[in-house]
Amino acid sequence: MLWYSILHQQKNLKLLIRSSCICTKHYINSPNKYCKRFVGLLILAFHLLPIFLAALQPHLYDEKVTTFWAFGYKFEERKYNVASCCIGEYIQYVVFLQFFCIVFLSYCLLIRRYGIQLTQFHLSLKSTDYNVLIQNAVEVLNDYKKLEENIRLLKQVLSMPLFLILLNSCLNLYGGLAFFLKAEKVDVFAIQFTIFSLIGIVAITTLIFYSSKILEVIQEIKVTAGHIIEKHQLNIPRGGKETFSLNRLEKKNVIFLSACGMVDLKRSLILSIIGALFTYGLLIINLK
Repeated sequence: MLWYSILHQQKNLKLLIRSSCICTKHYINSPNKYCKRFVGLLILAFHLLPIFLAALQPHLYDEKVTTFWAFGYKFEERKYNVASCCIGEYIQYVVFLQFFCIVFLSYCLLIRRYGIQLTQFHLSLKSTDYNVLIQNAVEVLNDYKKLEENIRLLKQVLSMPLFLILLNSCLNLYGGLAFFLKAEKVDVFAIQFTIFSLIGIVAITTLIFYSSKILEVIQEIKVTAGHIIEKHQLNIPRGGKETFSLNRLEKKNVIFLSACGMVDLKRSLILSIIGALFTYGLLIINLK
């Protein structure tokens, strides 16, 4: 479903990616080279992790598990059992781990990029001289309108994928919690549950962090516009026509990134997920 949701919004995603790379004269920052290296290392790790895990599995599982990928058929020579197990495990990790990690990393970078553009707009608004700001008020408002349109499109495009990513991450966390609370001893399946649970934690926290950052910066822009108006309102002639654009900017609505319109991605969502996990863990303990 995640793949089909991406294909369905392919054109809009390309438009958002192109728009995120366009910097006007107000925006002077560029992606940090260390950030690029870190992202490159993450992508390399996501590609190497399935290979490492697939090569590790045959040495940890018993023969019943290794014959699963051969549909119950047991080869006379063990090397063929190992080969079939490695191939099956590799495909499983590519589909359920590598693809998921690359998708959520891509969305995090896209959301982060628009958060950076909003932050740069806010810094430009704060640092620009008042007289210069009034002269270029229409241009400033048009720049913000373009950012606002892109963020609304971002909200529309990522609505379903964010829901699927959060749902998958929460299910992985619940599955890992149930396994470790019920398991009497740690076995080879603990590796899978640990990895998927850690990936789920990282996906939830990073997506919520960058999504809530957009909300916070928009609120800061509104506050800054209001502060500029209050600071100079005594010096405004002709009924304040010069600050019309700033008034429009202050009255703009705040945009929330959400998962299918059901869950707003705010920082408080992390506390809700932790509370749900705690409650779920208590239920499992009481049912043992």
